[in-house]
Amino acid sequence: KAAARDARNAAEFTALLGDTNAIVRHWAAQGLLMLGAGASAARAKLEAMMRGDGVAQNRVVAADAVASIAPSPDAVTALAAIVDGQDAWPVRLQALNALTYLGEQARPVLATIKRAAASEQEYLRNAGRYLEAVLEGRYEPSYAVFTWGPPRP
Repeated sequence: KAAARDARNAAEFTALLGDTNAIVRHWAAQGLLMLGAGASAARAKLEAMMRGDGVAQNRVVAADAVASIAPSPDAVTALAAIVDGQDAWPVRLQALNALTYLGEQARPVLATIKRAAASEQEYLRNAGRYLEAVLEGRYEPSYAVFTWGPPRP
């Protein structure tokens, strides 16, 4: 249902944010994220999820949805905390990808993005390099985003 992007599902997805199954909550939040501003009635519940869900992946999707409904410094800060945190790198990459999608909203956490761009983990480093270049106005199609091996000085 989430991929249908049907606003008629918004109330059901909102109710499912409280499900006991983390995967159900994840897909409910994804469905609301895909609705963008059409999910505005769910904003308070998504904010609660971004702050308190026990699963970091769910907090990422919820924060992304909140900031997609309307600009949200709190959501951007929540995503940056995950990027800078101790979760497994795929979760941190998920949060960095959400910041990339949010574009200019991510500018206040450029320091976090720069730390990701200097990461030993190649996927975080490459995603961080891309977003850093975009936000600093240095990105162009010929920009060497991807580096393999240890980070460059």
